[in-house]
Amino acid sequence: MTVPPYLPSARGGDLIFFGGADASDVVHLITDVVSNGIAVLTRSNLTHVAMVLEPSLAIDGRPQTCLNLIESTILAGKSGPQINPAEGRIQRYEGLVFLARLRERTRVMLDWNAVWDYLLGRIGPDHYSIKTIFDYLARAVPIIGRLPLFCRPEAKAEVCSEYLAAGFRAGGFPGIHPHVGCPQTLAEWAIYEHLDQLCGRPAAIRNFNTV
Repeated sequence: MTVPPYLPSARGGDLIFFGGADASDVVHLITDVVSNGIAVLTRSNLTHVAMVLEPSLAIDGRPQTCLNLIESTILAGKSGPQINPAEGRIQRYEGLVFLARLRERTRVMLDWNAVWDYLLGRIGPDHYSIKTIFDYLARAVPIIGRLPLFCRPEAKAEVCSEYLAAGFRAGGFPGIHPHVGCPQTLAEWAIYEHLDQLCGRPAAIRNFNTV
């Protein structure tokens, strides 16, 4: 299996956080509304999150030949949960990229077979949820944001953080509410051993590993 030289310590289940969108650039906000919308609404420099796929898993009955990410996104004409080569995703991303390695005690508390069964099972049936982005905005509005409509997940659709949070919940992680989370939410969970910045100008993740 081919592993990028900057990811030698990555293991299945580790998270890759993407960010660095410029929320002050109106043109960029319009042309990249989904990613930038997440950053603006959550006051975070994170716009996307993916998970390192367990290398030993077979995909469509075949062994993996490179390190892959599993994520819910809109990419190359595909919408929703999908598997993409880690190296291509990271090298082509114009912004910040972080590797968040899970603690060993986090790993042992999860049923990883259940995590992978859930995440892989959503590839194909589900699509990327634009509704969830608008729900973030609506929940920021007093009174209106409390309406159940904006806290209700869309059937067979999810954004990146919602998808991975649901995978953690399937594996037995307690207290997870996938629909109301965002990449920043996952970054704040106190489940990580270490954070490595892989790309972009030197930066930090606000409140990383604190909740």
